[in-house]
Amino acid sequence: MNPTYTIDDAQWQALIRQVADHFDDLTIKRGFQDYKQERVRELTLPRAGQVEALVEGNELTRCRVRVKLDAVTESECACPAGGGCKHVVAVLLAYANMQGRLVHQLVNAKSAAAMEAARVKAEAAAAGKASRASQLRGRAAGLAEQPIANWRELFAACIAPLAEQVRNAQYASGALAAIYETLPPLSPVMEQLAGLHAELFVLEQVTKPAQPTGGTWSGGGLFLGFHTHAAAAELQEAALKRLAEGIPSPSASERDYLRNSLVYLRDGMLTEPHAYPYITELYMAYWRYWMLPHIADPDALTDELTALDTAEERLGSAVTRIHGLLARGRMRFWLGDDAGAIDLLRMAAAKTRVKPDSLFAFLDELSAQGQPERRLDWLCATGPLLIGNRQDSLEQYSRYWDDMLQLAPEAEFRMWETFEEMLPFASSLYENKLMERGRYRQWMDTQLSAGVEPLDLRVSELAPIEKHEPQLLLPFYHQAVERHVLAKNRHGYKAAVKLLKRLAKLYKKLKQDERWEGYIEAFAERNGRLRALQEELRKGKLIP
Repeated sequence: MNPTYTIDDAQWQALIRQVADHFDDLTIKRGFQDYKQERVRELTLPRAGQVEALVEGNELTRCRVRVKLDAVTESECACPAGGGCKHVVAVLLAYANMQGRLVHQLVNAKSAAAMEAARVKAEAAAAGKASRASQLRGRAAGLAEQPIANWRELFAACIAPLAEQVRNAQYASGALAAIYETLPPLSPVMEQLAGLHAELFVLEQVTKPAQPTGGTWSGGGLFLGFHTHAAAAELQEAALKRLAEGIPSPSASERDYLRNSLVYLRDGMLTEPHAYPYITELYMAYWRYWMLPHIADPDALTDELTALDTAEERLGSAVTRIHGLLARGRMRFWLGDDAGAIDLLRMAAAKTRVKPDSLFAFLDELSAQGQPERRLDWLCATGPLLIGNRQDSLEQYSRYWDDMLQLAPEAEFRMWETFEEMLPFASSLYENKLMERGRYRQWMDTQLSAGVEPLDLRVSELAPIEKHEPQLLLPFYHQAVERHVLAKNRHGYKAAVKLLKRLAKLYKKLKQDERWEGYIEAFAERNGRLRALQEELRKGKLIP
């Protein structure tokens, strides 16, 4: 039948919203099936805004349905479900078809409503973001005249939307981007300072979740997960790179900002755990690259020593003592007080292991400055401070000595004195250097005194001695042969025979064949009762 009452676009959109709000997906789907199977009968429009129809059931039952188009929730149906059923949906779909409307707009009412809600939400979020960004840019407009505390408040506002994110590299990247987007045009010095503070602030946020309650590190028990540590390391690397770039000559007001920035670096350095010295390295680099080249005041370093004392008193139990010692050591170093600096490093090493990078930084700086005599003194002092660190730190330490001896070959005796002071920790370094520099007799004496097993060494390790001073290997092999025979087992006898074969080659190389023949004959006779050994000697073709 033709409709008596038509529905306009506004009424149609209102009906779609009602269907989305009143029916769930399953009910709409079932109503659509009834509509497709043409179970809606005798549909009439008794008056504007009202639809009536019969909907056939599965067993020749019929449900009388009365729908109020402007109040679908008040619709009536004869089925047990009442007005919120599939029959009402089927009637509404039939009505939509009668009106020439797209039936699927009702079928998809819920998804369409969700999409519309998402669109509205996105638009509101975009508008809110734009408004927020505008407000933040307004706050940042006078950044170059604001105290650093205001910078940090601005940074906190910039990254507030990221508060629920996991502290990983993605978080750090997003936080820095949010801050950089807000920063106004600045002078080169202030731009570098603002960038450094942004990286320092985000670094604090990345590591803060792992801190104990109270917001400051207390040392000992801190542990950072892999992704958090990776994010913190990336931030530190970016900040160190920025510092190494240096800054132009600052104005008087910019120098004040440089000095004020030390408060944040100093406090962060003094309170971070020994295991994760992110800010400590930034503090040292800040002084080296930004402060020393531009602070003409000769008392600046002395003042910093006083400032460290004051800060430690203020921070109390939160202080990590080793960082304060290292910082004072660096100040003494820059003041030219090497003895005082080394004493402070020794005090730090007595409390806990000093990281090799912290020690090597002194050597790197002296190398860059071209001060060989001072560098030599520091090389000698640094070695014993490495004791307790991982062995791989010795490889780098060895390379510093290689460079030193190229400049001053006469300093070799001091290297040996230092290595001997580092024994037994530096045994591998000491032995390697003995071999590298052709001190074969000392190397062999070291192996003999330690009871080293020759068969545990690679042939290539002994090749230089065999080439230059083969006679040194004779007691090394002879002693080992006797030890293996004393074991009185087949394994020991086989090892002894291997070494005896090496001895045969050595005696031949030394042109002492008669001495070898006399030795092997006496050896076989002396051990004649050891049948298993005699068998191994025959297998090795050492005796007939």
